[in-house]
Amino acid sequence: MVAMSYSTLSTHAQRCFRALSVHPGSFSAATAATIVGCSEPDVQQAIDELLSDYLLEELNPGEYLFYYLVREHAQNLFMRHDSFIERDLVVRRMLNWYVDRAVAADLALNPFQQRCASVVVSTDHEFTDAREARAWFARELGNLLGCQQLAMQHDLHENSHRLAEAMWNGLRRSCLPRELVDSQRRGARAAAEEGNVMAELGCLIRMAFGHIDLNDRSAAERISTDAIAQASALGLDWLVATGLATRARGRRSRDPQGALEDLHYALRLRTAAGDHHEIANVHRRLGELYGDRAIYNHDLSVEHLQTAVDLLAETDDGVGHARAVCCLAKVRIDAGEPTAALLELAPVLRTLFEHGAPAQIARALVVQGQAYAASHQVYLAHESWEEALRIFSGVGPGADAEAWRLRQELAGGLPQLPWGITISGAERSAMGRLLRERYDQGVSIRNLASECDRSFGFVRTMLCEAGAELKPRGRQPVHEVVR
Repeated sequence: MVAMSYSTLSTHAQRCFRALSVHPGSFSAATAATIVGCSEPDVQQAIDELLSDYLLEELNPGEYLFYYLVREHAQNLFMRHDSFIERDLVVRRMLNWYVDRAVAADLALNPFQQRCASVVVSTDHEFTDAREARAWFARELGNLLGCQQLAMQHDLHENSHRLAEAMWNGLRRSCLPRELVDSQRRGARAAAEEGNVMAELGCLIRMAFGHIDLNDRSAAERISTDAIAQASALGLDWLVATGLATRARGRRSRDPQGALEDLHYALRLRTAAGDHHEIANVHRRLGELYGDRAIYNHDLSVEHLQTAVDLLAETDDGVGHARAVCCLAKVRIDAGEPTAALLELAPVLRTLFEHGAPAQIARALVVQGQAYAASHQVYLAHESWEEALRIFSGVGPGADAEAWRLRQELAGGLPQLPWGITISGAERSAMGRLLRERYDQGVSIRNLASECDRSFGFVRTMLCEAGAELKPRGRQPVHEVVR
């Protein structure tokens, strides 16, 4: 059936059918035009032919996908009818397009990071902001991983390790540690085949980072230690500092003193290089570490975090600055200063909502909830944690542990305030919204009063203030069934 449909296609549509079979997933007309090597109107005409003969499926407007068996048939035709040179050219065009686009997305997500590969981005591939880059990355992730595997199969090693580096920020912020480890492992292997030691070490350090998120800390320490030794022998101090920061992250829970030594050494290397952005990041990590119970030192924690906040305030990295402020706010909460923490969090939360990744926003909301709870504003805390849980539920499995802890925190039902505390302002509004939500779900006023340890009249007043439509008292009448 597929062969018959193929035979009725025009010559141009047949060529597009064969060439597009190399694409690993769904594609747009613009991507297809790059792969085939023709103009977008010409390839759109061929796509319309393929759609009319049911050789292609339109998943969404402008997004196309081969049926599995149809793709397999097209790939067989591609191998039989097209020369090796033509097949190689098609694969290279597709991979080069995805590498350029992925590098541009990576730069939009984190323009401050030092990279192993030289980065030159065409203006045709630039993204307007991090949000657009993040949306493109989420949409094309499957294709990027498929392209990296295809690059390995065709011995296009540079494309493979460049894709590994370009996917790093997107995978890390999407909380996808398994995909991160696999992509960096392929990138390290490709860089080794090419003889690019710097790219190989960069992939290995990023792979160690992913192993930490998979709770395989022994593998992370072994890989990062080997990479640090090789980078040190080659005089690549910036890679040594990156490896030390990664190893410290893995050591933090079971060997905090070793982690401290790694970070102080990394700080000396970053200071010698004069990179203020990376110096600030090491100060942030040191501040977080000094906030841990095993080696708690409030003064040093605040000192390092305040240094990080001040340094990042002088850069254009609003998201990095917001992360450092969130860390500082957490230390202030532990020191019994929740009001100061809330004042610091308010402006940076707006920055994160505009430019931050979902997991970063959720973690900031968790800290905000802790600050509300510490200042006895438990309903505002409940709201912040519920919003954080909703965001965590939409990201990758790397955030599962954080989501589980939030579910445990929220499992007790409605929060209870001690008697004698006046409920007013934003806390009263938050309590009203939560009570109304539960009431609309069918929970009675009497049960709500029991849950939040308040009187029936108080809960009824709160529901009226929240605009709830009160139901008549008593159970609904049971209508007699006429037999």
